[in-house]
Amino acid sequence: MLGLVLALIASEPSVTFERIERDIEGRLEVHLAYPVFHGSTALTKFASEQAKKSVIEQFEEFKSTVDVDNPPPNTGHVPLFRLTSVVSVVSWDLIAVFVESYSDPGGAHGMMTRLPMNFGIVNGKPKKLLLADLLIEGAEPVDVVTNKLFPRLQEAKRKRGWERLWFTPEQQEKFVVTPAGLSWTFGDYDVGPYAEGGYIIKVPWSDLPVLDSLPERLKKGANAHRK
Repeated sequence: MLGLVLALIASEPSVTFERIERDIEGRLEVHLAYPVFHGSTALTKFASEQAKKSVIEQFEEFKSTVDVDNPPPNTGHVPLFRLTSVVSVVSWDLIAVFVESYSDPGGAHGMMTRLPMNFGIVNGKPKKLLLADLLIEGAEPVDVVTNKLFPRLQEAKRKRGWERLWFTPEQQEKFVVTPAGLSWTFGDYDVGPYAEGGYIIKVPWSDLPVLDSLPERLKKGANAHRK
């Protein structure tokens, strides 16, 4: 059931990006950027805190395998961590962020991870949105996944020569809100073996059981910001 408040406010919040860069020739490469939202509201503060937390957690996982302050001597493999952030929507009542990272500390192969985050106001408080928060009353997330997401994902898999679908209930929340609809983002191992790679599956608003006010509001939304 949609508890999301979509208020029309003339002036929208802004976004900048904080960076962490470490480049030691032949020994280490780190390039990451996370968004910071400006606007002095509960939502912009909450979204900034959550986005930073998620990014730093990924970086800390990389640091648990590589000493970034004192990396090993040049061994022919340079440990690499690269993370980009895309803000697809930024408004007073809805913020959507898509983070993609590539981590290669020196194992058998690197790992690409995709993490979408959507923030809104529900019952007067900021929260990380679930699929259920965007749907009209009576619409069920499992039906959206089964009838709208799965056919598109399975077709994309078939085009690559894969059939078997790996999917857990948590995967239904791996979507990011865009002005055009919802995009489900899957990284390595999310829905198939490593050799299969990741997917971005787009479902337009016209195929989703959401209130008309949501896509209409987003047609006026902000341009994407990427770092």
